[in-house]
Amino acid sequence: MKKYLLILMVFIFSSVLYTRQIEVWHTYGGCKKEFLQKTCTLYAQDNTQVTIKLVGFSDYASMMTALNLSIKSSIPPDVLICPDSLSKILIDSGAVLTVQKFIDTDTDFSQKNLFPFILEKFKYKQTIQALPFNPVILMSFYNSSLSKKLGLDSTSIPSTLSEILQNAKSAAMSELYIQEDISYVSMPLDSIMLENFLCMTNLPFTDHDNGRSESPDSIMPDSSQIYSFLDFWLSMQNLGYAKLYGYDSWQEAMDSFINGKTCLTFSWSDNIKSILNQSEKRKFKTALGFVPVFKRMEGGPLVSCEGLWLVSGHTQDEIKETWNFLKFLVSEKIQAECFLSCGSIPVNTLSIDYLLDKDFTAQTFAYYLPLMKLLVSNTSFQSAGAFFSGHIYARKTLNDFLKKSLSLKTYSSDISLNELILKAKENIDSHISFYNDLNSYTR
Repeated sequence: MKKYLLILMVFIFSSVLYTRQIEVWHTYGGCKKEFLQKTCTLYAQDNTQVTIKLVGFSDYASMMTALNLSIKSSIPPDVLICPDSLSKILIDSGAVLTVQKFIDTDTDFSQKNLFPFILEKFKYKQTIQALPFNPVILMSFYNSSLSKKLGLDSTSIPSTLSEILQNAKSAAMSELYIQEDISYVSMPLDSIMLENFLCMTNLPFTDHDNGRSESPDSIMPDSSQIYSFLDFWLSMQNLGYAKLYGYDSWQEAMDSFINGKTCLTFSWSDNIKSILNQSEKRKFKTALGFVPVFKRMEGGPLVSCEGLWLVSGHTQDEIKETWNFLKFLVSEKIQAECFLSCGSIPVNTLSIDYLLDKDFTAQTFAYYLPLMKLLVSNTSFQSAGAFFSGHIYARKTLNDFLKKSLSLKTYSSDISLNELILKAKENIDSHISFYNDLNSYTR
């Protein structure tokens, strides 16, 4: 009897000893964090020799700093969930492995099931570097009920900046606009919006390697376009057409919209459900559209997407098990569940059929259906633009000058608009060199 107990104890000990732990680094909060935790638990239940350890970071810059230290200490994580804008930093650092060879050799994995235009965001030198995950689209949210009260065409969402200006001028002439504390637009003017604006304008970059450049000079931002963008929105605020909220202020802009104080605001597609729920609760109609940009990009959505990156520094068996976990994350049912839980656009084409079979259109998510059909049928989505090799520096620098120079929350009438813009330009020029320092963060 003792002999059998000893064998059993050895067996249990061996099972624990050889359990594979997959460490995943992310920056999620809210429903996305809950979904990731639930999904990891589900995978571990079906794969008893595997446990998943989730490590959260406040931002990507902190993650990059920790990655640098972990590689130097020879204790790297297994997976990074990082956006496509950090691709070149990760590739140049040597910290990540390309997933192309796993795609090519794994007979259980079908690349054709992933949306090609999303997968392209992680292709570099004709090689797929990471699997796409959690894509969202920058959207316009339009209070058609309020616009109708202001005497505007409630069926037409502005598609250009000039249309926004014209609508705002017309709205400002109405009696309701004069009597109530209303602005035509609530605008989150922070580093994220500026970065997306830079992407949408397709900054100059060379045309080789899928249009993504390795040359620092060719990914320098066009300062004149930043100035033009700031000039437009600051002028809109100065004229009383827009309410600008600076420095991590997306919620304030959204609240202004939800409270019926603005006709138009901008946010990501994963907020569609919460905004429409509030719209229904407060009895006004909301229409959806893409963010107004320059003419050559009219009607083309900006897709922001994270990637599932394999980190180097592990054995072949460990990497293979991690790859199996990544396949699970982009599988049909998991991607459908991600959509229903968080509103993230599925990366798997089969998830669309799965959702339609489940008749999800009967739910609030029915508003996503036109977006889904567009994803299935549209193969001409715009590129995300250049790799921002200094992305992690850009975020901090842009936030700094927006917070200190524009002083959006403490806007003073004693300072002229021209002085304000001039100060912002000086700050941009003095810090623009962050785009040149390509490798120091991760090497």
